[in-house]
Amino acid sequence: MNGSADDSGATMQPTASGNDQGWKARVLFYLVAGIPVAMLAAAPRVWLDLPQRVALVCHPTIADGGAFATGSPLLEPVPAPVLKANTAEELVDLLKAYDLWEVLEQERDPLQVLFAAYPPNLASLEDGRIRKRVFFHTLLPAALATLDEVAGERQVLRGILERLGSPPPETVRFGEQAPWRERLRPWETAFLAELVAKYNTDQAAELLLRVDVVPPSLILGQGALESDWGRSKLALSHHNPFGMMVGSRAASFGSIPEAVSEFVHLLNSHPAYRRFRQIRAKSRDPLVLATGLAGYSQRGAEYVQDVRRLIAGNRLQAYDRFTPRGQASLPDERAT
Repeated sequence: MNGSADDSGATMQPTASGNDQGWKARVLFYLVAGIPVAMLAAAPRVWLDLPQRVALVCHPTIADGGAFATGSPLLEPVPAPVLKANTAEELVDLLKAYDLWEVLEQERDPLQVLFAAYPPNLASLEDGRIRKRVFFHTLLPAALATLDEVAGERQVLRGILERLGSPPPETVRFGEQAPWRERLRPWETAFLAELVAKYNTDQAAELLLRVDVVPPSLILGQGALESDWGRSKLALSHHNPFGMMVGSRAASFGSIPEAVSEFVHLLNSHPAYRRFRQIRAKSRDPLVLATGLAGYSQRGAEYVQDVRRLIAGNRLQAYDRFTPRGQASLPDERAT
């Protein structure tokens, strides 16, 4: 099995999904917004997604000093509902019910509905084309949710660094004598400190390299390769379709979304993938980015070629049209 961090001992700590708190927050959201109950009942799949969209739209606006400028303006997105199918057939039905079965044929982005796990009888789907679609379209919502979060972090980070002047300070250490702290609001200082801890660097340029999105096609492609299309023991028993390791042990997660979040964070923060991040600063092409993943497997260059072939052979770049919401208004940094 191809591990992500078995040689380097990267530590992964899955976190709880917070789905129970999400539903409470969702109910509160509707009460505050004054949305009629009849409207919610008439269009359940629309209102399921509404709080997530509103939170992400408000995020940059509030950060510039809106109605909620006092206190912390970082409005946390309401967690999307996490669904679980007991059988492969149930999973197919859910994908169709939530308009995810033919997601590439739709003009709008998919709804924010996540799937907890691949069912144990996934291999019972004999049609290879159907099995591939089930694998990709189950993983896709978790990938987009994670990328939304990272894109939002990057957007706020770039705004903070712009406020610090041009060029920004080389480091954003939090000593009492740091002169740049006077130019930031309290919430900006707290947000920056959180990113420094999460991405394990206080170098401004390096932080921008790390806080960035990964093409959905690359997430889907590596997941398929590492998990044998969702049929591996790690994917089914540990919700770990990426073959991630903690030292010499297989990493275990509470759900597929948790695994996707950790996978993206691994690529964004671990020293083994510094070349990947350097390539990403110049190109978003997943076939080019894949050349920075030789360290993900002991097979090195052969592994890279397998990832590239899987992405190209399954036309996964079509999924890259789903732009993270927090990145939609960002300029093309590769042109600079």
